[in-house]
Amino acid sequence: MSDMEKYLVIGDLQIPYHDPKAVEVMLRVAEDFKPDGLVINGDFCDWRTLSDHYPAIDEPGNRLIPTLKEEVQLQKDLLDEILTRVKPTMSWWNDGNHEWRLNRMLYKFPNIVQLLGLAELSTRLTVQSIFNLDRLGIKHSGNYPNGFWLKKGDLWIEHGFNTSLKAGYTVSRLLDARGASVIVGHCERLAVVWKRNIDRKLFGAEGGNLSILGEKAGKGIYSTVPHTAPELMNHQQGFLLLTRYDNQWYPEAVPIHNGVAVWRGKVYDSSKKVS
Repeated sequence: MSDMEKYLVIGDLQIPYHDPKAVEVMLRVAEDFKPDGLVINGDFCDWRTLSDHYPAIDEPGNRLIPTLKEEVQLQKDLLDEILTRVKPTMSWWNDGNHEWRLNRMLYKFPNIVQLLGLAELSTRLTVQSIFNLDRLGIKHSGNYPNGFWLKKGDLWIEHGFNTSLKAGYTVSRLLDARGASVIVGHCERLAVVWKRNIDRKLFGAEGGNLSILGEKAGKGIYSTVPHTAPELMNHQQGFLLLTRYDNQWYPEAVPIHNGVAVWRGKVYDSSKKVS
């Protein structure tokens, strides 16, 4: 229908710590949903090699990703795959706290800060330049923690910087503060909450993640992630689908469990080939 708009909102992939099974399920659902717009809502990258934390260990003695160069190439490749398979006509990118690691690293060194006075260098050392966002037609909202209005005064989307243990609590606070519908990432919960005003209904959504959860079972990348007690963090894999019709939003939170999602009566199983 011409008066219906559809959007896919993903975030917290934290590549190379993304879960390939979860990403594949998301892509299969997106191919059926056929969104008009795609929102990448922060922490698409991990960039642990730029952080103050130790790199994760995959199998004993082997690092999951050895260099920043390889890490960025994985991120570029997956971004290309997402755009190719989703085929959005509009795309947006919010930086997350993990993308901010690039800025934080640069400002640790005064000499580099002085070099950033050179226009060419300061332009190239940005997320927009590294991922060629302008060339790809992806609108960048600016440095973290910037967000953007998907619909001015109606729906605000940001990566965020607060986390509550329980799903829905983080976005509920932001919903009250904004006075408009809100989507937030960062907390890696998965929830949709509603608030009814006199003249309209507002919603708040937390987008879940597409990264490895870290339950200590299985082999390879599914054996562990760099958290002290990942089983206690209440992270939930999933993503958001938004439909806007007659000036009203109809958000859907799609959970993923062990590489499987069920959406609108259809099973999406990453272990099975697409028929």
